Amino acid sequence: MAATNRWQAKLESSQAAVNALQKSARVDAIMIARPEIAARYRTLAHLVLTAYEMELVQDDVQVRIAGDLRNYAKYVRLSLHALIDGSEIPPDEIPPRLERSRDGGHWHPTNVPPNWAAEADLDPTDPQYRPAT
Repeated sequence: MAATNRWQAKLESSQAAVNALQKSARVDAIMIARPEIAARYRTLAHLVLTAYEMELVQDDVQVRIAGDLRNYAKYVRLSLHALIDGSEIPPDEIPPRLERSRDGGHWHPTNVPPNWAAEADLDPTDPQYRPAT
């Protein structure tokens, strides 16, 4: 019974997070001054919703999809930081295709933004994350 309650709570939490991201993509993205950055944010929301609604997939595919989403979110976050800081905005990239075959690699931008590696220090879900000592 306790396991069912934990699973239900996790499901509800996940649904709330996806709903909040969808709302933000519809409402908050309007305030982003650069249309290409707003489009990246909306694409991220679309990718998250797509992954959330995908039928059950094998564990190795789930890991790849999670890595793709994590890296695309990092790319969007660095784009937003550049916009706010007035620095050079990373060039447009083709977003990950979540349904692609198992090529083993996670999505990465072709032109890696300058702060790409440093961003791992801020994201505890990033495999390269190392807590401050």
